[in-house]
Amino acid sequence: MKRHRTTLMAIALSLGMSFAVVGLVAANHEIVIGFQCDRTGATQTIGVNLCPGYHDYVKLVNAKGGVRGHKIRVVEVDHEYKVPPAIESYERFRKEGAVVISVYGTPQIYALTAKLTEDQIPGTSPGFGKAATADGTRYPYIFPIAATYYSQAAAAIQWRSGATP
Repeated sequence: MKRHRTTLMAIALSLGMSFAVVGLVAANHEIVIGFQCDRTGATQTIGVNLCPGYHDYVKLVNAKGGVRGHKIRVVEVDHEYKVPPAIESYERFRKEGAVVISVYGTPQIYALTAKLTEDQIPGTSPGFGKAATADGTRYPYIFPIAATYYSQAAAAIQWRSGATP
């Protein structure tokens, strides 16, 4: 389970950094990533492991010289798995120059999809949220980085029924 979470974090961060380098402001020399976290609240059992792992990975990347020489700065907000603090954190991230935002939670991605699209800021959504965001032509700024609820359920049904994909 820990390996799976670490892989997801690495994918999310890699995706975010790819976009970050493209939108980097030369005068700043740092890549700012907004990171919603849930160290408290309904899903804290995930956040207390996921959030420190995210920061550890960024420390590792920075220790190896960053991304093309640019250090990464993560701005974390614990949104307690609640929508109002998630929206407030989005505004803070935007003002701090975040070039990608790691959104956490189904209600949060629903609340922020329009803002991310309007502001043209890429947002990651690991394995939850709007299944339709898998269509990059309709949602060019939302990046689900794992199977959606619907594709997970379909895989479980196929496995249970013995059907092959």
